[in-house]
Amino acid sequence: MKIRLCKKDELNNVLFLQQEFLTENCCNGICLDALEDVKNKVVFIVEENKIVIGYAFGSYEIVKKDKTYMKKGEKSFYIDEIYISPSYRNNGYGKKLMNHIENYVKKQGCANIQVVAVSKNYKSLLKFYIEELDFLFYSAWLIKKI
Repeated sequence: MKIRLCKKDELNNVLFLQQEFLTENCCNGICLDALEDVKNKVVFIVEENKIVIGYAFGSYEIVKKDKTYMKKGEKSFYIDEIYISPSYRNNGYGKKLMNHIENYVKKQGCANIQVVAVSKNYKSLLKFYIEELDFLFYSAWLIKKI
């Protein structure tokens, strides 16, 4: 297994996997991105035997004003999306990817990582992000269709 930054000419591999993510129907609100949407993002890919099996992408943000959990001027990395193909899940790939991202963005001067996680199985989110990765729970965005 190898985790690395995605080259610009490899972004179609990520968009192909994103189609798999969409058809999986595991999350509310997932939509396909165009190449234009991700070309300026920081994109990480997970490879197994030279096949892209997962990805994450996001961007840097400088905090504009003090918040409960961040201070003005801090550099933050905001993860837009993370995905591992279903047949490779529960083998530690997602955790290794997140640890890789954490180490990488820390070297880039980031004070924190932010993610808005979506899943129809919220218990799996809590287990992964809070129990396995030590993220702090700050809020929940809940929607009720009426």
